Amino acid sequence: LAGSSYYFYQILNPRIWEYLSGPTTLISFHILKLIGMQVIPVPEPYIIAHPVLSAAIWWPCSGLEGIFFFIFVFSLMLMFDWKLYSPVKIISIYLAGIFYMFILNVARVTVFFMVGVWVAKKWNVNAAESLFVWFFHYNVGWVLYLIGIGIFFAVSFKFNLLNKAR
Repeated sequence: LAGSSYYFYQILNPRIWEYLSGPTTLISFHILKLIGMQVIPVPEPYIIAHPVLSAAIWWPCSGLEGIFFFIFVFSLMLMFDWKLYSPVKIISIYLAGIFYMFILNVARVTVFFMVGVWVAKKWNVNAAESLFVWFFHYNVGWVLYLIGIGIFFAVSFKFNLLNKAR
């Protein structure tokens, strides 16, 4: 599974990204609205709009990369410790990790949009768009995924050790 995760990502991405981007856009929009940002409802799907900035939540923002990255990392871990997990626990961790990575991606998109709006107000829209694409998509996003996966496994290992001690 670890070795083929990139292949599956390439095959599945064009087919299912919309099923992740739609909910990501909707949830991020409502979180931004809830915290008091002036987000504007737009008829186009996958768009979050603010008076100074709009962002399209297309396939790179769908979170599918993070999900497959999680699948890759956990599959690698299973190669070394697969005897420690029952099949039910393995499936549970995959499902919990996929859900966790989806939520992490929603947080990523929401925070990136907030920072983009701040940059657009502070400097200009071009600076905000450049920051979005170069800095967040290609750099900070991966760091966030790495930290998020590290936290997921740290918590799950601690939980697993506590259950074994009982």
